[in-house]
Amino acid sequence: MKRLLGILGRGIQQSAEGRGDWTPTDDLIVTDEHFGTLAVRVPFNDDDPHAIVGGGELNILAVVALWEITQHDLVACEFGNRSKYLTDVGGPMGSKIVGEMFAKLAEARTGERPNVEVFDESRWNVRYSNPWQELYNMFSLARANEIMDVDLVAVDAHTRRVTAMALKHIFAEPKFAGMNFQCYSSEMVLWEADPARYESRVRRIFDSKAYLRTLLLEQNGTNALHRGVYPDISSAAAAAAT
Repeated sequence: MKRLLGILGRGIQQSAEGRGDWTPTDDLIVTDEHFGTLAVRVPFNDDDPHAIVGGGELNILAVVALWEITQHDLVACEFGNRSKYLTDVGGPMGSKIVGEMFAKLAEARTGERPNVEVFDESRWNVRYSNPWQELYNMFSLARANEIMDVDLVAVDAHTRRVTAMALKHIFAEPKFAGMNFQCYSSEMVLWEADPARYESRVRRIFDSKAYLRTLLLEQNGTNALHRGVYPDISSAAAAAAT
């Protein structure tokens, strides 16, 4: 049975403006006033009201740990358009940065080169960049490759909203009917895979104020999803279908 492994986007950043050393977000980050990712990292401060869980690198490490065991047929990383903070500064595709980092780490661990699909904005021609659209893209990629089993990896605080979105896609979209999915917490995958290495790192996240802020934001998003007022859902789905 063919399977797809998907990394949900958490953004990429650079160390200084114009430097171009784009890498996945740290475990804990400070965002702008709207909780949007900043193009340039700033020092983390847990007391900052806009400090939340980032976890871009954490997701990659968790996917490497899973792929080492399962070696999925296809891997999709941050599978959606660039966010505005990237287009504003001419930043690269997060899908490309994350995909390359994952492939390099996975090959070093297993000796096998994973099959990674990098998102192509011109080919997919979708208008939106949000988790709802990203999941729609991943499920569409799976069906195009005759894959019915999708495993998703997200930071722990994000898994509940991801699960709710995935279920809505599967039950609402006829072409996704019958698809199976499972959502893994990056933190728990790593803690279980190598407690000596990751327990303190994961505890730092779970014990932070940023984690609680992120949980609240995610719950608000999940509530909006269930009420049918989550931003751009109907428009994003329609755009992806054209």
